[in-house]
Amino acid sequence: MTYLDRQRDRRRSENTLFLFDTAVTAAHRDAVNLTFWAAERHADRSFGRLESDPSAWSQTCRKVLGNCGWVTVESAYSTTDDVADPEFSAASIVIDALGDTASAAKLIASLESIADWPMQPLWAGTVHEAEGDLVLSTVILTVAPAPVEPEVLEIPLDDESEEHEPIPPEPRFRIETITWSAKLNDTIYTRIRDALLSKLEKAEPELERAHEREQDIRDRLAFIASLEMPPDETALETVQGAGRTGILETVDEDESDSAYVAKHQVVSFVSNVHGPAKRDVLDCTLLAQEGADRKFSRVDGFVSWQRFYLNVLRQTGWDIQLLESVRPTPGQTVADASLSMLQSGVTAPELAVAQAALDATDRIDPDELEDGTATYSTASFQIASCAQTRRRVTMTVVVLHVEMSGSMDRVLRHEYDASESWLAETHRCVLDLDDYAHMRASVRRKLRNKVEEFVHALEFVDPI
Repeated sequence: MTYLDRQRDRRRSENTLFLFDTAVTAAHRDAVNLTFWAAERHADRSFGRLESDPSAWSQTCRKVLGNCGWVTVESAYSTTDDVADPEFSAASIVIDALGDTASAAKLIASLESIADWPMQPLWAGTVHEAEGDLVLSTVILTVAPAPVEPEVLEIPLDDESEEHEPIPPEPRFRIETITWSAKLNDTIYTRIRDALLSKLEKAEPELERAHEREQDIRDRLAFIASLEMPPDETALETVQGAGRTGILETVDEDESDSAYVAKHQVVSFVSNVHGPAKRDVLDCTLLAQEGADRKFSRVDGFVSWQRFYLNVLRQTGWDIQLLESVRPTPGQTVADASLSMLQSGVTAPELAVAQAALDATDRIDPDELEDGTATYSTASFQIASCAQTRRRVTMTVVVLHVEMSGSMDRVLRHEYDASESWLAETHRCVLDLDDYAHMRASVRRKLRNKVEEFVHALEFVDPI
């Protein structure tokens, strides 16, 4: 199937979604797809994807489209401030821009089925025939956080001080809207059609690969959107006091050797992992734990739990390889076994940071690691060591699960006995940050405030 064949029912690319009225002929559908393919290709080479600069990207597209025969009928720019619910407001804005029609309603239904809309901008529109002309009506929405000043709690303090505790503001948004409608000059388009078709034919193999990538991205976004999470009130009770105000800013600005507890997993980073990449890793590991916790028990169904945990990581973009599955040496503690298994898969600096992270866990409440992962006779533990090479993050994950006949005090101090049942595996996980860019907004939206609830930094006992 060719590119034009695949796009004939509706135009769908990384940047666009256009629905065709049933009366639009096949030749006119091909005209839309052919001219927009050429325009998007040119804009992508200049700016990357639409989201990088929606205004400049769309202006570049419209210049190319003008050369292909599209004549502007109307163009406008507007903003909507102080938006509390972007999804609800976005639908209203689309109706205002395109009209309260059956075609607009169908377009909104298609947009709302896309996991990251409207938080990720998309050039959307409808195509119809009017008095022999091919008419295109489109809209681009760009959602951004709106600056909000904290409100003041209007309750006097006991000491009659004039100062008041600030109330964290509810998130508000600003929506920028670009509307553009045009009709096709068939005479101009016919003159350049063969040249465009010739370029398209040469690009077919690349377009086929891009189609497969886009379908894979859409499938993974749909998985994230449908992923069930534990209720917030349950999450808040699971790790008492684990959240830290300002943790997101701390992670984003962190450019040193560091380590964090992400719910019940220790994650260490050498200094070459940039702050934003650390945030991506913590988001993914937390999402995978939350998704697995919703479906399986770490205590009674750990094998199923771990399988689902790894699957969530894969869906967010991690390539995962099992490095080894071993039995610990009798007398080794869980902590010692973790370091021993890491040693075969990481560098000396990475191992030193992981060791410092484990030492730092002695200074935190045991429940932050063990509540929900251990009983008197069953326990699990995970530690991940991370390094970065250009735009790729490598995370070496050690997973341990033990079942015994007796009882244990602290999981990390428990010593292996040959009579016990242990699962001990090391996985190497690699994330391409450019690929993850497609997933980032959906992952963060799914997590909502869970990062602030469950992630906090570990303080190293001694300098590394």
